[in-house]
Amino acid sequence: MSHLPKFLLAQNRENTRQFVVHTQEPLCIAEIHDNKDVVELKGVAIAENNLEAQRIAGLMSRMGDWYYSVIKERSENENH
Repeated sequence: MSHLPKFLLAQNRENTRQFVVHTQEPLCIAEIHDNKDVVELKGVAIAENNLEAQRIAGLMSRMGDWYYSVIKERSENENH
């Protein structure tokens, strides 16, 4: 049985919005806002306490790092 990756890229049906989905606990989805100069992730998650909020903030940072690595890899592959 295969496992889901920790993060997935997703898009809406119209292909106009992109998201990063965290597939493990805590479940979280972040919309990618890309204005060519800055990429921003805006996430939705529920924190029940301060510790959980800090954990989600760290997760959002890792989501951003993961997204940047995916974009960089795609760019490098397109240039070869």
